[in-house]
Amino acid sequence: MADELQSLLAKIQKEGVEKARAEAEKIVAEARAKAESILKEAEERAEATVRKAEADSAALVERGRRSLEQAARDVILSVGEAVQSVFQALARREVEKAFGDEGLRQ
Repeated sequence: MADELQSLLAKIQKEGVEKARAEAEKIVAEARAKAESILKEAEERAEATVRKAEADSAALVERGRRSLEQAARDVILSVGEAVQSVFQALARREVEKAFGDEGLRQ
């Protein structure tokens, strides 16, 4: 009877260990699947973030380029106006010299 009891206890223990092992394998498989899902989602988010950052960067570069072009046009206009003012002042001074009282007498 002791042998039968020992055999029964060994069988129960073996079944318990096998059941626990199977449950552990199931838990590990579920954890791996969840980890893969989380990793895939994180990679997708990272890729989306990179794409958005690249698009934002391209837009910023384009705005900067347009701003520089506008600033260059503004500088050209300002220089042109300054040159025109200088020539007008010179012309006015020379005309006054030529047609002033002294200029007309000569």
